Amino acid sequence: MPKVRGDGSVIQLEPGKPRSKCRKWQLRVPIGRSKKTGKYEQLTRVFHGTYTEAKAALREFITEIESDLVVRRRTDAKTVREYSEAWLLQQEKEVAHGTWRKYVDHIKCVNLHLGYAAPWDVTFEDIDEMYELLAKGESPSGKPLSGTYLSSISATVYKMFKQMVKDKVIGSSPVEYAERPKPDTKEKKALTHDEMDDLISKLDPRQPTQLVVLLGIKLGLRRGESHGLSWEDIDFKAKVIHVRHNFDSGGNLRDETKNGKVRDIPLTGSVERDLEAALDHQIYLFARTRRKWNAAVPVVTSKTPLICDGMGKRLMPDASTRWWRQNREALGYPGCTVHEMRHSYRTQLRKKGVPKEVAQNLLGHSSEAMSDLYDHVDMEDMQEAIKLVDW
Repeated sequence: MPKVRGDGSVIQLEPGKPRSKCRKWQLRVPIGRSKKTGKYEQLTRVFHGTYTEAKAALREFITEIESDLVVRRRTDAKTVREYSEAWLLQQEKEVAHGTWRKYVDHIKCVNLHLGYAAPWDVTFEDIDEMYELLAKGESPSGKPLSGTYLSSISATVYKMFKQMVKDKVIGSSPVEYAERPKPDTKEKKALTHDEMDDLISKLDPRQPTQLVVLLGIKLGLRRGESHGLSWEDIDFKAKVIHVRHNFDSGGNLRDETKNGKVRDIPLTGSVERDLEAALDHQIYLFARTRRKWNAAVPVVTSKTPLICDGMGKRLMPDASTRWWRQNREALGYPGCTVHEMRHSYRTQLRKKGVPKEVAQNLLGHSSEAMSDLYDHVDMEDMQEAIKLVDW
């Protein structure tokens, strides 16, 4: 238990203001010499209020220290920036690459405003102010951030500060009291049946990036799931697609889909024709490459990716997104995203009256509430459902 030395002190943090006008203070309480380092130590806390209120808060702070209610900070995390760097290294080992990249972008925004602050000095007012400044354009890009993006940042900030508490860097998380930004993105608009029909007629399944969009419209596959498919996952005889991999933006072929489960989807007549066209074209392209270079490879095998280049190398997920962004306006769908193909497919399932549990299975959604229902959904249920949305 720390032993308080002296009465502590209240330090003004707003230089230039008279004490009567200052509203930000640092409470300092000396706790003697460290047995480990031999150096004199003190515990600090930032307080917002009048000087009289700060003095009262100092007395409460001392009481907490003497009661051993204050967690002493670790000396290896002196700033938010230092802690965030270590936290990101740990997250890189624990989360999907796409999620980790998102964390990196979020932390850049945090460090722009709080990077040099000591973790134990950050208050919920500081975090609220950070969101306000980012919304006004004081961001790494120099552009105002949307409420939706700020809401996503706040989730990352919450997770990091929660870990700080577990690591005993801080006693409690200021994020708990900060106001979370509200999403302001308009609700995604699903394509109508006629629009989906129109778009399908304009896409060529022989082109890998366009095949990704088609699989999103016709089967509701996620981008990473389409990029993760190999020909061994397509069972033309049983008319089933085995969705068992997710290819993330870091180039990692993960042995599970986003929800952690492998699922089988019935192969519709329309998708079967698309895949046959894609396979025939791939065989043709590989043969042309072999002739050009007088080589024995590439050759289409069961391990060959559906979405690949002329040498059989699996294309990164960003390739299909990039193609779509470059061509969506010419196709007549400006502002529409690749993921909205999946959203449109889900909407069509609902409009056609497909039972919720069947739709959940087709789309690969999961929740504890639905887990028991999954056990009663068989291939025949899904085959009947998918006939209703077969193009």
